[in-house]
Parts: sequence; C-alpha cells; structure tokens
Amino acid sequence: MHDTSNEYQSLSGKTFSFVVAAPPRPSPHARLRYREIQRIPSHHATERVTPAGDGLHVTISFDKVAAGTLEDFGRSWFVGWEGDRSGTPTHLRWTLESIKVNKSLDPNPSRAQQTGVPPGEYNVYVDINGFWQFVGGRGPTGAVTGGAPTQWIPGLGAVTDGQVFSNINRSVDFFVPPGKPVRLFVDTRECDLPHMDPCALTTELSDGNDAPGDHADTFPSAAAALGEHKLVPSGDDYEMTYRVDRIASFGPGPTPPGSTGIPSSTPSDQRHLHCSDVRAPVSWFAPAGAVSVSSHGLRLRGRASDDRCGVDRVAVAVSQHLGHHRCRYLRADGKLAHTTKCSRPRWLRATGRTHWVLRTAHALPAGAYVAHVIAVDRAGNIELYTHRTGPHRNYIGFRVP
Repeated sequence: MHDTSNEYQSLSGKTFSFVVAAPPRPSPHARLRYREIQRIPSHHATERVTPAGDGLHVTISFDKVAAGTLEDFGRSWFVGWEGDRSGTPTHLRWTLESIKVNKSLDPNPSRAQQTGVPPGEYNVYVDINGFWQFVGGRGPTGAVTGGAPTQWIPGLGAVTDGQVFSNINRSVDFFVPPGKPVRLFVDTRECDLPHMDPCALTTELSDGNDAPGDHADTFPSAAAALGEHKLVPSGDDYEMTYRVDRIASFGPGPTPPGSTGIPSSTPSDQRHLHCSDVRAPVSWFAPAGAVSVSSHGLRLRGRASDDRCGVDRVAVAVSQHLGHHRCRYLRADGKLAHTTKCSRPRWLRATGRTHWVLRTAHALPAGAYVAHVIAVDRAGNIELYTHRTGPHRNYIGFRVP
C-alpha cells in the first residue's frame, strides 16, 4: 500500500466512454435535461457529453503526455426529464438534523489486529433519490488530505463513543413524480486508511475499513416521507435524525434547451449546488449588434437568464463552416482548430453572466461562420445544445469578408 510506484497510473492517450442512463421517459412531452458538477480540476483531459433518448453518452479522452505527468478528471452528471404534462412532481426538502456516533470503532474488539486508538474516523455519505452528498469527515481542521468533495461535518473524522453532532440543518431539495417512492440511503465507513482522501490523516494502519453499517429508509410516496425520522442501522453504531418537508411549487415553466463539454465553474462558483432548481437557464444573442467583426478580432454579445438559482456561466462555440458537415471551431487563443465534425462543438467561456461578451484577439479567415451560445445555472443545470430561432435565438450566422 505504501509503495510509491503504485500511486501513479498512466492515462496517457486513453479514452473512456459510458452512458449515464436516463429513467424512462414519463410522457411524449417530456424533454431530457441534465446537470454537470465538477468534482476536481481536470488535467490533460477533455470531455464530450451527448444527450440522447436513453441518457447522456459521455466520452473522456486523455492527452498523450510524458510518464509522470499529472492526469485526472472528476465530474458528476445527473439526468432526468422536464416538461412532463402527465403530473406535477412533489417538491420535497430533506434536512439532516443530527448524527450520534454510539461506537467510534476505535478500538474495535472484533478486529484484534487493528492498531488504532480513539478517536475513530467516520466517513458518511447520503443518497436522496439518487442525489449523493458527502456528509463528512476528513477530520478536524489541520488534519485533512484534501478539499473535494465538500463536507458538512468535519468533526466526523475524529469521533468518540457517544459523540453528538446537533443543529446540522443541511438540506437537499428534490422532486418526486406522482406515485414514485422516496429512498434515503446512508453509506458509512470507519476510514482509517491514511493518505486516501477523504479519509482523515492519521497514523493508524488497518487491513481494511471497519463498517459502521449501511442503511436505507424507503417510503412508498412523497406524502409518506413527510415528517421527522430517525435512522438506526443494524448494530446501532450510529443514528441519524432528519426530516422531510413539502415545499410549495413554483409552477411549471418553459422547457429550455442545453449543451456538451462546456467550460467548468471553479469550486468557488458551486456555492448554490443545493438551490431548488430543476430547469436549465436560457441564453441568447442580442437582437441588434450581436456580432462585430474587424481586423482586430471578433466580438459576440447577448443575454442569459435563470428564474431560480441564477446564471453561473455562459459558453459560446464559433465555427467556420466548410460544407459537408465539416467545421473548424474557434480555440481559446483566437485561432481556428483543425477540421472536425460540426456536431463536436468547442466551447469557450464568455465574460459575464446575465449580460455576456466573447472577444477574440485575432482576425478570422474569410468565410461563413455560425456561433452557438449555452448557459449553466448555479445548480449545475445545463442548457441543451439546440437551434432556437425567434427573439431569443441561441445561434447566429455571419460572414467574414
């Protein structure tokens, strides 16, 4: 485990493809929607996300780099449907109130070979109808190995028998379709493997993680889930109190469009991930003066809006059309990339949010161009990559003489 030669696995030149499956389409009017959350900053990796009828088709490609070069990628995708007219989902809010650790598992009488002494190191995760959240803990301040995913209760990384964490009051909003169940799953471990984030950094060495116990509370409907609850796993190593509340609906809205592989937000931009928003934002080009082309470069401008959590970022893809579905997309340095399929946009982050601008510092070669714009809100909902006309058009054609 401590052989440093095993700490690096080369990803150079490798490609990984998989499907994030969507649930069955609830009605013919429903449209696919998804959100993406950056877990870690990426190095030498590019993604491609293509929404389809069965979910998201994701491809992650790593650059060819020299041995020893840092290569990593970490994202989460969530996919569902919006615009369903067959029934309004129930908006619920799950709130974690307290956690009591009855047995820290340090020392653990059933594991004579364990070298640890109190306090123990608990890791706790919750899954609320498919939404995962890391509760804690990496340990107290100064005893952490990293910062992602974020945690609610740092003290779980150093607990003693009978310790209580109260007044937590951390919430997750979610929506339950008519007739569907509610399921809370809790995954725990006594994390005493050093140098494995998010385990606490300790001197303890164990041949495996102790198991405080996984447990699931299941309710047949949204109504049955309402109220105060106490979750106690088999073995009674810990207990968790939580409540489920019904939130007044803010009503149906337009079914907005969305995107693939856009520039990600920084961790500081993700402070609204738990905002109760199930609709993607909408972005568009300005009705007048949207495009300005000169020998000094290109300027595109427009607007974006989100009716709940607010716009987080806007991205624009600019392509020179060569015919036969072949395009050259604009790169971040203002120059055109190599020829590729027009269906593989290269997104550039624009400046601004509700009023956005994209500027380049190089003159473009003569030819016909098309620009698309998409937006992401602060809950991570991504506007779909579509062709929308009218006053809120999300694509525009122009020529460079």
